[in-house]
Amino acid sequence: MEKEKTKSAHVLLLPYPAQGHINPLLQFAHRLTANGLRVTLAVPIRCCNDVNKTDPSALTSINLEFISDGHDGGLPSDFDAETYEAELHHVGSQTLDDLIARLNAQGSRLVCLIYDSFHTWAFNVARPCPWHPWSRLPNTVLCGKLHILSLP
Repeated sequence: MEKEKTKSAHVLLLPYPAQGHINPLLQFAHRLTANGLRVTLAVPIRCCNDVNKTDPSALTSINLEFISDGHDGGLPSDFDAETYEAELHHVGSQTLDDLIARLNAQGSRLVCLIYDSFHTWAFNVARPCPWHPWSRLPNTVLCGKLHILSLP
């Protein structure tokens, strides 16, 4: 298994931590693993219970890692989106960088970071890496584009 770990290409997925963003990337992760890639899904620590509620078989072929978004114990009752985004940028950048360094130190052959386009800071974290970060459109936009492309 250790030899397989270093041989296969490894993709890191970073969904936006909101309803409707994690599950589509989880489904995408399954498609990647079906094509022989190793996949790590990085979600905030506060989403641990939500992710663990998913079908256990959905996580068998995917490595699940947790990063901090600055609200590991949950979102405050006086939640403010702008404040959250600033904290997510600051804390998320550091913990994502730490995760990438740890995966590289373990011998993972990271080839790509695919992140939700709401994570505008993720590009800067991955920029020094020898591979390219890829932004993914939000699901509703992607579905709309696919629907338009399929019109006669």
